[in-house]
Amino acid sequence: MQAGKPINSVYFFTKYLLGFILTVILFTQTGLAQKSSDWKLVTEEGNIRVFTRKTTRSDFKEVRILAILEVEFGAFIDALNDVPAYGEWVYKCKNPRKLNFVNSNELYYYVQTDLPFPLSDRDLVVHSKQWMSEDGMSYHTHSTAVPDVLEEVKGIVRIRSYESFWDVTQDEYGRLLIDYRVVADPGGYLPVWMVNMAVTQGPLETMKNLETFVKNRSFLADKRRKK
Repeated sequence: MQAGKPINSVYFFTKYLLGFILTVILFTQTGLAQKSSDWKLVTEEGNIRVFTRKTTRSDFKEVRILAILEVEFGAFIDALNDVPAYGEWVYKCKNPRKLNFVNSNELYYYVQTDLPFPLSDRDLVVHSKQWMSEDGMSYHTHSTAVPDVLEEVKGIVRIRSYESFWDVTQDEYGRLLIDYRVVADPGGYLPVWMVNMAVTQGPLETMKNLETFVKNRSFLADKRRKK
């Protein structure tokens, strides 16, 4: 396990995943984009900014998003750990499920991405690790594709190359600074230009949905506590 203290909750991805493929994917924080001049701002809305850059690892661009969210830290982590609920907020995500819960810091999970006809849907098997900083103020994940862990589904293209990193930090005002970076190759037939263009939609929709999802969960939890 990586350095830091363990998290006692069922685990996430990546983040996230995954507004993926016709969207590619998610998040990052201001300082990170400023450190590298090859990041290009492609879209922004409110406190969410999406950057991309070319990479030697793939024909598809690496994605980064800067986001500042006013949500509870614990509720945010809980939402990321709730894999079966990804379909409620992750753009074009369907049939998410946990495959193997190794421990509180490590998980294997599965998701599918719904693509319009005549394109084939994609699926992804993820091995994800998470940890907290020693001071409990930041949360981190590292996720990679493990395509051969699960038998392939007929008619669905298995994503074989995927890696993402999450860094979530709480600032002095209680806001969450979201820092996410991902690079992936959706495989099969999917025009590179289509995927690279679609990155302006998926990450924004996923991030906005996630913020709403976390706030709703927090609201319902408060109501239950007050009864």
